[in-house]
Parts: sequence; structure tokens; C-alpha cells
Amino acid sequence: MTSGRPDPAKGTTAQLAAAAGSDFVSFDPGALVAAVNALLPLGKDGALDAVERQLDGADRVADPQHGLFLVLRLLFAVPDSGSHPPVRIGIPEALEPHDASVLPYFPLLVVDDIPLLLVTTFLLGGSAERVETHVHHFRAHGVLRGTPLRPRADLGPTVVLDHASTLYRRAYGESPRPGLRAVLEEQLNRLVT
Repeated sequence: MTSGRPDPAKGTTAQLAAAAGSDFVSFDPGALVAAVNALLPLGKDGALDAVERQLDGADRVADPQHGLFLVLRLLFAVPDSGSHPPVRIGIPEALEPHDASVLPYFPLLVVDDIPLLLVTTFLLGGSAERVETHVHHFRAHGVLRGTPLRPRADLGPTVVLDHASTLYRRAYGESPRPGLRAVLEEQLNRLVT
């Protein structure tokens, strides 16, 4: 017997599918924000169940669903250790900073609730870690973030990029190269379009 109430998990399917893809070159911060915010009301177990359903329903040969690593990182609060477990899907273009607590969501850099992807290419020399490893980790140890992501619409791309550059300098001791800054600007343009 059904209660007649809508199932909130069904509304997350499209958002989760949009954020799950492994095409990091075309990373869309808005898709990631929408997926995280759609999962939050489901609670910890409901959100992780939705991620598992996405994995079960996907053609993992065509797309291993690596975007779900990013969803999980933003869905859960940063632990007392200062960072989430590393994503092991290959050697990233940009290495994790020595002090992981400076960029606790690496390979994401989060500025004013806007997730920007610092690494769009990973060089794989073996088997990539499966998303299920992180699902199990967060099921055992994760605490959902306290509030939805609320990217500030009043900030222009230049302000966000300047804030991102400040965080990047704190993490790496140097400013982002022009190529990375251009990649981050493209991501911001996808957020507003």
C-alpha cells in the first residue's frame, strides 16, 4: 500500500545522472550543486541508496560514473581529519596539496559554494578505484553537510576567480597558471548558462 505522497528520491534521478558522468573536461558546477541539493533531503541512507541506484543502472563500461566521487565529496561534511579520502582514478594533472586541509574537497576547489574542478584529466595506468569504495566509506563514517549549497548569484566570474586564485596560492604557493584559470572560467560560464 502506498501513502499517496511523492517519493523524493525519484526527483533526484535526473540531477544525479547529470552530475555522475566522467567527462570532467565538460564539468558543470551547476549540475553538481543540483545533485547535492537534491540528495540532502533524503538523509544519509537515502542519499547513498540513490547513488547506489545510479551506479546499478549505469553502463559502467561506457562511463564509470566518476562524477559521483565529486557528488559524495560535497554531500558530506569535511571530517575532523581535514579532508575526504583521496580519489584514486589515476594520476591527476594537479597534485593534491601537501596540506590536504587547505583544499579538503580536492580535486574540487569550493568558492562561495561554487565547486570548481581543478583536475579535468587523470592518467590511468591500471584499474581506477570504484565509486562504491567511497559509498562504503561515507556510509560508515560520513556526516551529511548541514546546509544546501547556495552559490552566490551576485558574485561575478572575476570575483569568484580571484577568490579561487587566493585559495590556490594558499594550497600551492603560486598562482594558477593561465590555462587553469581559463578552465575555471569556462566552468563558471557553464554555471550561469
